[in-house]
Amino acid sequence: KSTQHRFDDSDAYYGIALQMLTYVEAMANVPADPPFVPAGALYFHLQDPKFKFSTDLDLDIDRLKAFKYLGFLVAKDGADLAAVDKTISAETGGRSMMVPLGFKKDGAFNYNQSNILTPEDLSAYLLHNQALIIDAASRILAGDIALAPFQYGQESTVISNSDYQSIMLFDPATGFDHYNHVPKLKRKEVLGRVTTDPTQIPHHRQEDSQA
Repeated sequence: KSTQHRFDDSDAYYGIALQMLTYVEAMANVPADPPFVPAGALYFHLQDPKFKFSTDLDLDIDRLKAFKYLGFLVAKDGADLAAVDKTISAETGGRSMMVPLGFKKDGAFNYNQSNILTPEDLSAYLLHNQALIIDAASRILAGDIALAPFQYGQESTVISNSDYQSIMLFDPATGFDHYNHVPKLKRKEVLGRVTTDPTQIPHHRQEDSQA
């Protein structure tokens, strides 16, 4: 990626970010013997980082941190990720400088340093992602092309940051255009929904952005 990206559970749930999970499903569906088993999905920030000089500057370490992969890993326990970063392990503990993975001293995942989905979690996410794509395609083919962008609270959106507003002609101040306001969800909330019914589409009442 030319800009830094992270996997956002709420964006994945609402269908704002379909790309990464779609890639994972595409790879998982490639015929192979033995079949492919996803170990994770990670973004790589393609950049030319610049570092501020200091007496304790370590370019090798700082470059490694700058190019750290962001995304999620798939595992039930630390043993599943033994080959991901051999500088740390569930037995020795530590935090990876390359991937979103860290262990506590007792061998458990440090979730402040890790982004881990279980295989069951990932399956639910993929089923939900597939349902979102099918729903979007069905609505487009049915003629539903209304512009009603998702918005968390009063945060800026792709629409408000776009250079093409004059083409989209989206202006909530007119009273005719409306944002689709949705609550920002944490992973626990998202997993609760997608594991209960991964095919449920999160349609929300459209509200005026000033509401």
